[in-house]
Amino acid sequence: MQTNRQSDILKIVFIYTILGSLWIFCSDSISNWFVHDPDLLARVAVAKGIIFIIITSILLYFLINRLYTKVQKSTNALQESEAKLKTALASMTDAVFISDAAGNLVEMNHAWAAFSRLRNKEECLKTITDYPDLFEVSQGNGTTLPIEQWALPRALRGETVSNAEYTIRRKDTGEVWIGAYNFNPIRNNREEIIGAVMVARDITELKQKEQEQSQLKKQLQQAQKMEAIALCVNVSETPTP
Repeated sequence: MQTNRQSDILKIVFIYTILGSLWIFCSDSISNWFVHDPDLLARVAVAKGIIFIIITSILLYFLINRLYTKVQKSTNALQESEAKLKTALASMTDAVFISDAAGNLVEMNHAWAAFSRLRNKEECLKTITDYPDLFEVSQGNGTTLPIEQWALPRALRGETVSNAEYTIRRKDTGEVWIGAYNFNPIRNNREEIIGAVMVARDITELKQKEQEQSQLKKQLQQAQKMEAIALCVNVSETPTP
């Protein structure tokens, strides 16, 4: 968009330069050809200057108005896209965090605040470098991860990952939960990374249920083993007729 605007501005300058040069060359040539009186030539030059200002003013008006209309349409389209994005984010139950290339917040939804155990979006931290002050992130085995291994910095390095599981702990409250993250970089048309997007979901209850089911399965297997041992003992102790 910036390149297109620069091109439109250069077009206006180019048109103004060409028409202005043609006017000066042609009008001076015609004046010198037909007018030989110095006093009259001076008055003609003044008249030419006034006519030049009027014509170029009209030309600039139409050119600038055309550029303004084009810019206004682009601005309206951008605002409409931003409104649609905010509406879509607000309706999502998954937590979404969008950053620029430096890890600074661009957009988030209310679900991200809830996921981060914060009361509202206003309490959310605005840059990734502030998050280690409030949060501790670790792997499933309990290994605490440096910020370079968190989801957003990985995405800003170009990684695209689905269902990466992290255990998060609030340092101020001690609250712990587990999140499943999808993250990927945002690239421009030159394939340069200009930001990243994270989508997270709280899977703490799911993990607890999986752990409970695993424990029940182990208990069932243990009970079956004990039942089998008891059956073998009863068979061996049964007197032979």
